[in-house]
Amino acid sequence: MAVRAAVLLLCCFTASYAADLTLSDETLFDLRWSGDLSEEIKKETQLPTEKLVMTTNNNEKYICHIPYVEKLTAEETNNQYSGPSATELLSELHNGKPCTYRIEAYWTYEVCHGKHVRQYHESKEEGKSIKLQQYFLGHFEKLEETRLDENGKAIPTVFQKNIEGKSYPMFPVRYTGGTPCDLKEGKPREVTILYLCSEEAHNDIIVVEEVATCTYDIVIQVKWLCRHPVYNVPTAVHHSVECYGMDGAPAKPTQLKKFETEQNNWKRTGVHYKITINNQVPPNADTANPNQLRGSPLGTTTDQQLLREFLGGSNCLHGGQGWWKHEFCFRSHVKQYHQDQNGRQVINLGYWNEQKHLDWLTRNPAKKSRKNQITLHYGDGDICDLTKLNRHVEVRLICKEDSSRPHAVTIYLLEQSPCEYILGIESPIMCKLTEIATESGLIPSEFKP
Repeated sequence: MAVRAAVLLLCCFTASYAADLTLSDETLFDLRWSGDLSEEIKKETQLPTEKLVMTTNNNEKYICHIPYVEKLTAEETNNQYSGPSATELLSELHNGKPCTYRIEAYWTYEVCHGKHVRQYHESKEEGKSIKLQQYFLGHFEKLEETRLDENGKAIPTVFQKNIEGKSYPMFPVRYTGGTPCDLKEGKPREVTILYLCSEEAHNDIIVVEEVATCTYDIVIQVKWLCRHPVYNVPTAVHHSVECYGMDGAPAKPTQLKKFETEQNNWKRTGVHYKITINNQVPPNADTANPNQLRGSPLGTTTDQQLLREFLGGSNCLHGGQGWWKHEFCFRSHVKQYHQDQNGRQVINLGYWNEQKHLDWLTRNPAKKSRKNQITLHYGDGDICDLTKLNRHVEVRLICKEDSSRPHAVTIYLLEQSPCEYILGIESPIMCKLTEIATESGLIPSEFKP
């Protein structure tokens, strides 16, 4: 059972005495209960010198041997390295100027190393030429000059970035002078390319993130950087902590054995929960029969309340990752926003107006609602700097059956053309709405969840 050392020890003990104990959150340990002190004596010559004596709530005393773990700093690692600098290692990539691509739902990202970074979308209507929409996120100037220490040795530039909760060392290269950003008073876009070591990589783009308005991070895995030890991806190393019972204590703490027994029982029988929303417990949420919670038809307290709040506009849906988030309030609005300590920056993408929605359907009859999908038009959003027209959104409420997650909601936003959006909302909760909605996508006024 591998856990972080500090948590590992605190979960079992409440009182302790220790010598000068140094533990790192990045170091993983395996906790082993190795018998009584007689076993410790047998292994004395193999044990590390750092010891920790701890006592449980049941007054069971143990002595645990913590192995010393040496971890070199980036500076120490660099001092032991005598090869090319990161700039020199990446010069081969930049001199060749190859291009790397990442294709997403709407945008394609193009990184031409040593040249430029571009975001673009190509569309072609039948009988017409290809229409190109593009933004340059930045242009390459030069690789950063290598800094030297007092001994003339190159000092590596290391940028630490978290990916899925883990920090990685990367080499940053800035691209500046991109397409002017209307949201930043015409200031040019810029992007930082973060090179990440991977022996098996083929210049793969693994992350594209807008970290601030018109400012981007793009993470690319490359093999060249792996020759420099400072940029090697850290691997988890497990170390054994040996604990021995003292003064007649059992081989393993009593409370820990009890917990493991309960855990095994949970795995065999399963764990059942009641669902509570606004302090109301659905009458069908029987803890003795978890199957009643799955695929529950509209009519339970949970479904009724979720749908009532959604249709009434008091339960708005939020989605999005990275810099921009989006908000959808039924029969009200669609917004895109960013919020931080400096306040909230909002772009209004569209507002609900029933008559304008019906007029839009008249012009676009193919957009009328159909089985399993309601299509709604939200218009009159903020003026778009590129088109000088109001932003507008096509909202799609889609019935997506999922008996294992009857209240799950998936929400996504696509920009199909400049300032023209599609907001997709998929959920089992929408299935009842798609059944009762009119062809124009309106919900009958007599419907009461």
